[in-house]
Amino acid sequence: MSIANNLAVVFTLIFTSFSFGQETGVSPYSRFGLGDFNNLHSPAYRSMGGASVSLSDFNQLNIDNAASYAFLKSYRPVFEADFKTQLITLESTEGQANVRYSNIAKFSLGIPLSKKVGLGFGLLPYTNVGYDVISSDTISGTGQVDYLYNGLGGLNRVYLGLGYMIMDNDTTQISIGGDVSYIFGGIEQEKRTEFPDLPNAQYALVSEQTRYRGFSAQIGAQYKQQLNNNIKISIGSNISLGNQLNGKRDVLTATYDENFIAERIVDTVSYQEGVEGNVEIPLGINVGASLEYNKNFTIAAQYKKQDWSKFKQTFGGNNSADSLQEIQQFSFGLRYRPFGIFTKENIFQRIECRLGTRFGSTNLKVNNTSIDEFGMSFGLGIPLAKSETQTGYKSVSMLNIGVEYGNRGTTDNSLIRENFTNIYVGVSIMPTRKDRWFRKRKIN
Repeated sequence: MSIANNLAVVFTLIFTSFSFGQETGVSPYSRFGLGDFNNLHSPAYRSMGGASVSLSDFNQLNIDNAASYAFLKSYRPVFEADFKTQLITLESTEGQANVRYSNIAKFSLGIPLSKKVGLGFGLLPYTNVGYDVISSDTISGTGQVDYLYNGLGGLNRVYLGLGYMIMDNDTTQISIGGDVSYIFGGIEQEKRTEFPDLPNAQYALVSEQTRYRGFSAQIGAQYKQQLNNNIKISIGSNISLGNQLNGKRDVLTATYDENFIAERIVDTVSYQEGVEGNVEIPLGINVGASLEYNKNFTIAAQYKKQDWSKFKQTFGGNNSADSLQEIQQFSFGLRYRPFGIFTKENIFQRIECRLGTRFGSTNLKVNNTSIDEFGMSFGLGIPLAKSETQTGYKSVSMLNIGVEYGNRGTTDNSLIRENFTNIYVGVSIMPTRKDRWFRKRKIN
């Protein structure tokens, strides 16, 4: 019996999802590792290509670097909620498919504890898994053999972070910070082998349901220097410490057949419940720099590195590792605001304009081919209506919108290319000191 060359890799997308809790993806590449990792940026920083590690804004939360929490202003907490819609065209040598999904991407809150200390916490997706892929072979004497892979789920992240201002004078600011996260969630994955040319054949099924939990930590720092009346430079870094997640896995191996009514399990070959294991996640680092001119124009750059070739999963004493590789990614962003936040100009004259780009390798290496990614983005930060106070201050709350267009992967070597358009909408709500949130009530 001989196995012919792979005739085709075709893909089907069975679902599009609209999720309010766990983000569910629609990418075939989410089959590897723990799925697609969610980036940490709000729309304000996503629109700048994600080049955020050196940035800190008192009315925006930068959860990519906990050192930025030290720049929160007294009596001005910040609440953020972000939403995301993704439009994807999947291409292979056999054709293409269009998919779409929307979800709530993040809830976060920043609270200034003192002039030097700020706190941040929130909830956001950590990874997402959602795929349905078919790979077909032809085997002599058997005919066509279909291998069906599908999965869904993902992990969530709850984080708590602190930022502390070490130095703050007229020309220099230095802050450090760190956060601790609790990661939890579950992933369901199935692999099926079917023989469409053999009408009475029994098919094979391997189903895995894995529940993960564990802690992770990050540390960061920012340095800002005022060079003259017009120019300020910033340098930032963030290190994601390597960590381990614990897990329990249920594994079902069975044979089944199909009729016109439903699928039927013929024989349960084995069933293992609650197999304990762990996952090792490698250390990662972000470094970046930015330059601000005249408090209106900002340019930022960032580099990210994380060696995912060291990733592995161990369950029941068996080690398994997908063919992952080292991440090396570059991000660049621009931001421009004609006038400052606390000016008398109207809303349209205080709108922030943002541009960005990012490119580099992902952690995926499939069929000995590196899966690279590229994106271009732009967005606006729109001040919300004037606060209902008697102070004359305009609101510093903002509506942030952004659009990113890009691609991931290639159609070479029987792979899939993803062309995506991401639409981000977020709101940063921030009261002023004399807003009703902080007004003392008198009881007669």
